[in-house]
Amino acid sequence: MNTLNFYNKKICIIGNDDGPLLLTNIMKNSKLIPEFIILNKKINKNLTIKYKKSFNQKLIFQKNEKKIFEKIKKNKINLVLLIFSNQILKIIPNKIKTYNFHLSYLPKYKGRHPIHWGILNGEKSFGISCHKVTKKIDNGPIIWRKKIYFKKKY
Repeated sequence: MNTLNFYNKKICIIGNDDGPLLLTNIMKNSKLIPEFIILNKKINKNLTIKYKKSFNQKLIFQKNEKKIFEKIKKNKINLVLLIFSNQILKIIPNKIKTYNFHLSYLPKYKGRHPIHWGILNGEKSFGISCHKVTKKIDNGPIIWRKKIYFKKKY
C-alpha cells in the first residue's frame, strides 16, 4: 500500500454529518488542522454545536462542485479528504490530490451503503479504507485500510 503525507499540506475536508468532525478530531492529535470543512448537506443543531466546540475554522455548506472547487483554488488547498460524502466529484480529483475514507474493506463493497450490504450478506467483519479518488468509484489505489469485526452476529 502507498503512504499519504498530510504534513505541509493545506487540507480541506468534504463530507456529511459527523464524518468530517471525527476525522478533524483524529487529525488534531497530530497537530493537523484543515483550512475548512465543506458539508454537502445541512446538519442538525446539536451537531452544529459539536462542530463549533471542536472546529474553530470555517464550516461551509455547499453541494455544487464548481463552487467547491473555486473555494479550494482560492485558498490554495493542495489536499482534499472525503469522508461520509455521498457526492461524486469529477472536477476536483483531476486538479488536486483527493482521497476518500470509505466504510468498507476495499475492494469489497464499493459504492453506497457498504455496511448495510455487509450486514445483509452476513459478513462477520467490515472495514474502513482510504484510497485515492479516481474516475471509477471507490477504485483508486488503496493507501490504508483496517478490518473491523462485528461484536455480535445479526
